[in-house]
Amino acid sequence: MKTETRAKHTPGPWASEPAMTCTGKTRMITHFGEIIAEVGAVSKNQLDKDIANARLIAVAPRMYNFILDAANNGNQDAKNILAAMEGEQ
Repeated sequence: MKTETRAKHTPGPWASEPAMTCTGKTRMITHFGEIIAEVGAVSKNQLDKDIANARLIAVAPRMYNFILDAANNGNQDAKNILAAMEGEQ
């Protein structure tokens, strides 16, 4: 039985782009120039983590599709992850 997607997120691809705001260096997560999210540094020591976090967020649509495919192929862990992503767990 195929798992139906009820995804409500902005479709991919997403990108992680450097930016500068009034609060300092940040990363913008974008979809063809549209800002989806901002990952901002709270301190200079945090910048490396923020870049890594932004990259992880930017690949979320690809991970979602991977998990959806696995769920459609019967992977119970993937089904559980989808349920959690959709607020059912």
